[in-house]
Amino acid sequence: MGNSLLIQLIWNDSKPWTVAIDGEDPGEAGFTGSVVIADFASLEAAKAWADADPYVDAGVYQSVSVKPFKKVF
Repeated sequence: MGNSLLIQLIWNDSKPWTVAIDGEDPGEAGFTGSVVIADFASLEAAKAWADADPYVDAGVYQSVSVKPFKKVF
């Protein structure tokens, strides 16, 4: 499939798929939250960075999870 055809399929208004998570209102699915994928020297450094987030300090987030991520593509 050529790139231009692929782009047309992606942007076509009659696409057979919908965005599951987009914008401020997740709809009936009820998804909330965010994700950050970043490269740190260690898991401990990533946790320290997350703990220093002002929103964590202010109690904005109900919970924060820091986990390793393996890039496969």
